[in-house]
Amino acid sequence: MIKTLRAYPIWLNLIGYQSLWFLAIFTGNYSLLAFALGLAAHLWLSPERVKEVTMVMFCAVIGVTIDSVLTVSGVYVFDPQPTLLPIPWWLLGIWLAFAATIRHGLRYFIARAPLALISAAIGAPFAYLSASRLGAVVFPLGYLKTALIVSAAWIPLMALLIITSRWIDSRKNAWT
Repeated sequence: MIKTLRAYPIWLNLIGYQSLWFLAIFTGNYSLLAFALGLAAHLWLSPERVKEVTMVMFCAVIGVTIDSVLTVSGVYVFDPQPTLLPIPWWLLGIWLAFAATIRHGLRYFIARAPLALISAAIGAPFAYLSASRLGAVVFPLGYLKTALIVSAAWIPLMALLIITSRWIDSRKNAWT
């Protein structure tokens, strides 16, 4: 059995996330089983499961909330229209997978807050714009306005994720 996350390479964490992202964009809700299996494998490999579950759930709730607000506000439109949440289930899967990268594949950025904020401000709009170009979402406000809104949402989001990740990591003996 793997005892430390060092045996779980950073590149595998990042490739796993990116693979799930593409799978979700191209197959929609058909990707949910892959997300469940990927998250289960990630948690199995994590030596600090409680900390990891805490980070993943926190990030997913915040991310889903932000994307739901942007959807209800008319920044995003999904076809077909989601029924239970304002966003489709596959986007929840993407948030869970992204959350699994915070304390692992993105650790380098989390340790360098200014770089993380700049990367989020640039990278997040590109991810959403890519999803739009691939037909997963429509931007009624246009690409530029949507990119600016996404960037403005992701800067404080990334700051919050950095603070939360650092706080969770500082709780060395509390949850292990």
